[in-house]
Amino acid sequence: QSRLWENMIGRSRGFYRWLRPVFARHFPDKDFDPELVFLSSNRVTSGSIRIFAEEVSYNLHIILRFEMEVALLERRITVEDVPTEWARLSEQFLGVRPKDDAEGVLQDAHWAGGAFGYFPSYTLGNLYAASLFAVLREHFPDLECRIEEGDFATILNFLRERIHCHGHLHETPDLLRKAVGTRDHVKDLLSYLRERYVNP
Repeated sequence: QSRLWENMIGRSRGFYRWLRPVFARHFPDKDFDPELVFLSSNRVTSGSIRIFAEEVSYNLHIILRFEMEVALLERRITVEDVPTEWARLSEQFLGVRPKDDAEGVLQDAHWAGGAFGYFPSYTLGNLYAASLFAVLREHFPDLECRIEEGDFATILNFLRERIHCHGHLHETPDLLRKAVGTRDHVKDLLSYLRERYVNP
């Protein structure tokens, strides 16, 4: 759900329109153009830092990390090979080589904390968020207007009814089926990305 709030809601036109008066109250001497902020925050760029990636290339950052983890666990590469392999995969997937290890393999704390195999959960979150967002929009065709008006309760109540009230009673695939039916999560994500980035 964090990917839903952060990206689909938090980078939407409606959200930036809602944010304009809030911004003006706190920064009255600064201009805030919601359309410009929307276009800027949704501009596709190639960079080597995952947390600065927009939604189109974000999953490529995750694939890079997954490929590295698999190569390490299968012993196709050694720890000493990681910086070189990272740079190679970064260029292959993202079209950019990190300038140093801090911009490359050392940018995340996950592996240092023992969190191997965690990165794919971000892509799963993006897939699930896309289906939740698609169902939200089906149930509330005026969702963008509701966001612009600051009606975030509609989204929260939807999540409470479909996700939160179940706690940890179901495995994720079962919970998602209960929440959104048997949707194609990949199709939903690709459809969302096309709408947001190809035809904004």
